[in-house]
Amino acid sequence: MKKYKELKWLIIGALFLSVCGLIVAYISMSTALDIKEVNQFWKIEILNVKSEVKGKVTTSGVDVVSTSLNNFDINFDGQGTAIYKFELKNSGDVDAVLRNINYGNPKCTPYNNDIESCNNVSYKLTYSDGREVLTGDVINCGTHMDMQLVIEFGGSSNSGVKLNELDFILLYEQA
Repeated sequence: MKKYKELKWLIIGALFLSVCGLIVAYISMSTALDIKEVNQFWKIEILNVKSEVKGKVTTSGVDVVSTSLNNFDINFDGQGTAIYKFELKNSGDVDAVLRNINYGNPKCTPYNNDIESCNNVSYKLTYSDGREVLTGDVINCGTHMDMQLVIEFGGSSNSGVKLNELDFILLYEQA
C-alpha cells in the first residue's frame, strides 16, 4: 500500500509538471514576438572641401575619401599658408570619438637643394573657431563640425619647397 501511495504522488507530480509545461508552451506559441534588429553605427565624412592660400603658394586638387584628404600637392615659392576648410559630418546614429590624426608622409622637395627648408613646414588642424582638434574629441550623432587644415611654410623668403602626395586621415571609432 505504501508503494502505491508513493507512486500516486509521483504520477500526480508528473501530471502537474506536464500541465505546467503545456501551459507555458501554449503561451509561448500564441504570443507573437516582435524582435527588431538594431544596427547602430557612426558615419563620419569630410564634405565641402575648399582651399585658400596666403603668400606665394599654389595647390592642386584634393581627393576626398570618407575621412581623408588624399593625393594633393602644395608648392611654396616662399613663405605662405595653404588652408583646407571642410565640414566633418556624423550622419550615423551613435557618437564617434577621434582616435588618431595622421598627417601622412609627404614627399618634400626643397628648392635650391636646401634640405633644412623641409623642416620649416608645419601642420595644424583646428575647428573654425580656432580651437585645436585633439584626439579624444567627440562628434555627436547627427551633427557636423567646421574644421580647417592649415599647412604653413615658414622658411626664408628666398627659399621654397614642393610637397607631393600629401595624405591627411582622421580615424574615428564609436564613443
